[in-house]
Amino acid sequence: VSNCDYKLPSVDSVLVYFNGTRGKVTEIENNAISVIVPKVIESDTVEILDSVNVLVSVIGAYHFGRSSNFKAAQAVIDYARLAEDEDPYGIACDKDENLYVSLAGKKVVKISPDGSKEVYATTSFDKASNMIMGPDGYIYYVNILNFVFRIVPDAGKDELFVRLKKGVCDLDFAPSGNILYCGGKDGVIYGINVNDKSFDTFAEYNANIKALRVYNNYLYVAAVDDSGRQYIYRNPILEDDTLGESEVYFDWNSKIGNSSQIQSMTFSNDGCLYVGTDVEGIIEIKPDKTFGTFYEGLINPTCYTLRWGNGNYLYVTNKTSEKATVIRIDMREKVGAPYYGRK
Repeated sequence: VSNCDYKLPSVDSVLVYFNGTRGKVTEIENNAISVIVPKVIESDTVEILDSVNVLVSVIGAYHFGRSSNFKAAQAVIDYARLAEDEDPYGIACDKDENLYVSLAGKKVVKISPDGSKEVYATTSFDKASNMIMGPDGYIYYVNILNFVFRIVPDAGKDELFVRLKKGVCDLDFAPSGNILYCGGKDGVIYGINVNDKSFDTFAEYNANIKALRVYNNYLYVAAVDDSGRQYIYRNPILEDDTLGESEVYFDWNSKIGNSSQIQSMTFSNDGCLYVGTDVEGIIEIKPDKTFGTFYEGLINPTCYTLRWGNGNYLYVTNKTSEKATVIRIDMREKVGAPYYGRK
């Protein structure tokens, strides 16, 4: 909202309504108002609207500002169009923006950018806690047990890749694309050479690992200790893809509290960390460590898996009391940090 005729007062003095629903004014600068658009629903159809009437008011003024029709891109959509009995877990996205979704019941479905859906593969175990694209089109997945599987490209089935010593629940590739980091129960992070299938322990935490993500030559690790405290750590990635000493990046309990559990995490290319939770939906942590609920009111918990596409879309396994599906979030100008296995 811009082109105001006079200098605007403070953020708290300006009210902006979209079809009668108040938005959240976040900034006023150079006579321009930045507003978070609320969820505007047509009451008769429960349909989310993308074209609404906008009214601007300044507290103390006698009249509203000039109204106008406003068209906004829908921030969050139900992307997967899954059946009621299809329960999604891990997701992966390839370089062509095809989405692969692990469903309870030992199958993975492929969703093309045009919205078409097909069964891509059957799996050896019931569901993947997380999946990721790897070299040569293989999809690597883990399922909390001590196995790493991979789905053979276009073969319709998976194969056992590596049998580890401890269970693992998440995975990500090193910048070289040759090492696959896996972590989970008992705090062990393995490094698996995807060329010869050899593996070693690269780091150990006195905590259970919940999520992993590589960003800017660090491996970020979300973990919960025996007392229930959650932290996000990071280990520097050395030249040979091994890991240096860990440090605390974000003290979750001190900042967020102990009511929500970390489910997954990912990075935008500019260093913002997005954490899926079972209470707040998604928490955005900026590089300066300021944080807040992302798209507050639009994304319901639980956000089980976060996986960025190739552009400005973030795909999320979203589980509510009513249904489970995969949503697509328009991140506007933001794009995801690289996934080094996806080439």
